[in-house]
Amino acid sequence: MQSFSVVARTSSDLGCFFYGMMIMAPEFIKDIGKNKHNKKIARYRCFCGEEFETLKTYVRTKETKSCGCLSQRIKIGDIFGKLEVVDLYGKTKNGTNKWKCICECGNITIVDTSKLTLNRTKSCGCLRKKTGSSHHLWNHNKTSKQREDTRSTEEYFEWRRSVYIRDKYTCRVCLKYSGKLNAHHLDGYEWCIEKRTDIDNGITLCEECHNDFHLIYGKKKNTKYQFIEFYWDYLNDN
Repeated sequence: MQSFSVVARTSSDLGCFFYGMMIMAPEFIKDIGKNKHNKKIARYRCFCGEEFETLKTYVRTKETKSCGCLSQRIKIGDIFGKLEVVDLYGKTKNGTNKWKCICECGNITIVDTSKLTLNRTKSCGCLRKKTGSSHHLWNHNKTSKQREDTRSTEEYFEWRRSVYIRDKYTCRVCLKYSGKLNAHHLDGYEWCIEKRTDIDNGITLCEECHNDFHLIYGKKKNTKYQFIEFYWDYLNDN
């Protein structure tokens, strides 16, 4: 890699640590002019040696830290906190990559490269939402049985998340990816108590397939044999 000496004019000119390596702030070369919004544009030299143009305010506020080469360190399948990178979504207004990510909770979110690599974004936002006993609406007067009956136990929430992760957030019938998902109990929740949090008794369905199943078989005393029948009927019809 070609190296360049960068003089830090102020404390804000210093770079940041990235994957254990010191990344220096882009080196100013010359002013270019202004864009249609009267914002100043300048040419800079990236720490990797490439020259690029961007708004001066982006470099000053550290929104732009490179020519875009930092984004090449991210690849599909990388994990950042609760987020898994599944696709390249596009670019921001200053040219850095935006990534389509799926959260462990099943939600899709779009995140800039810098927010992922600098650990500024670790979830779709669900980490900020308190759940279970830490939620402000948690009823501490309910018994364990009452919580189980209403599927509001922390064990149930963990079971649902595990089913989604195992099935890669994909409906196992129509193969629709993400969207509104349901963790369906093969042997019904209300009667098969011993399998309520057994991951092998769960399967991921999209909202449409889940509604179709219960429209046919109802919501009581469901069995895995009903689901097998439902699945094969779907394949035959499609």
